Amino acid sequence: MSYTLGQIVAGLPSKGGGRQNWGTTTDGSVGIIAAQQAVMEITESAELEELKYQTPVPPLTGVMQMTAGNPVISISSILATIQNNTNFPQFQSIYSEFTDITDVYTFWIWFQGSYMQSGRTLEYRRVTATDMYTYGVTSNNSGSYGTAPPVYVTRFNQYLQVGPAPDQNYLFFVRPKLRHPWPSSSLASAMIFAPDTWMQIFQYAAIRQLAADEGIQDSSIYKTATDFLEKRGMAPWQLRRLQMQRDELHNSRSLSLRMPVYTFR
Repeated sequence: MSYTLGQIVAGLPSKGGGRQNWGTTTDGSVGIIAAQQAVMEITESAELEELKYQTPVPPLTGVMQMTAGNPVISISSILATIQNNTNFPQFQSIYSEFTDITDVYTFWIWFQGSYMQSGRTLEYRRVTATDMYTYGVTSNNSGSYGTAPPVYVTRFNQYLQVGPAPDQNYLFFVRPKLRHPWPSSSLASAMIFAPDTWMQIFQYAAIRQLAADEGIQDSSIYKTATDFLEKRGMAPWQLRRLQMQRDELHNSRSLSLRMPVYTFR
C-alpha cells in the first residue's frame, strides 16, 4: 500500500503514551512538523528505490545535451525533465514539488553526439580535483582552458560540473535520487515515497523528536523510540551523511569504511 504523511501522524498517539495532540494533522501542528522532519532527514541519506529517477533516454524525447565548452549542468535542468518523462508517471503529476537531488548513481555520456555511438560513465571526483581537469590541464593555451571528452563529474551547490569541459554537444542521461517532494500546503495528504515497512521508522523518529521537544528524554516514550531506531540502524547520528559523503559512495575507487568514532585499531 501507499501512505501519506497524515497516516504517519495519525499513528503517533498510540506510540506516544496517548498524547492526542501529537496526532493532529493540520498544517503547522507538532505532529506534522515532526513527521515531515523525520521523513526529510531519513530519506535524504537512505537509498530508497521509490525516489530514484532517470532522465529521458531514447526513444523518449527530451534527452539532455551538454553544450560544447560549457562544463556546468544545473540540477534544475535535470528536475525539469520530470514533467514530460512518461517512464516515471508517479512523479509527473507533482513535478513542481521536486527541488533537489541527493545522489547521482550514474552520469552517462554518448560519444560523437549520438546515442547510437558508444559512451562511458563519468567518475565522481571532489570539486577541487575536477576543477583541474575542467579549467587546467587540458589547455595548450595559457589564455583559455581546453576541451575534451569529459571523464569526471562533481557537484558544487546546485550544479554538476564535468571535467574536462566538453569538446562537443554530448547527449547524456543521469540516474539521481530525488529529494523527497512536498506540497506547499495540505501536508497531511502528501504521499510518502518509501517502503510500507518504513512507516513505523518514520513514526518513532517523529516521536523521539517530539519527546525531546517536550524535554522528556528520560521517559519510556523517548527510550522506546530510540531503541527501536537504533536496532534498525536508523539512529540519526549514524544514518545522516553530508552531500559530499553521499557523492563519494558512488566513486568506483571508494571503500566506504565505517569505524567507531574512537578506536585504537
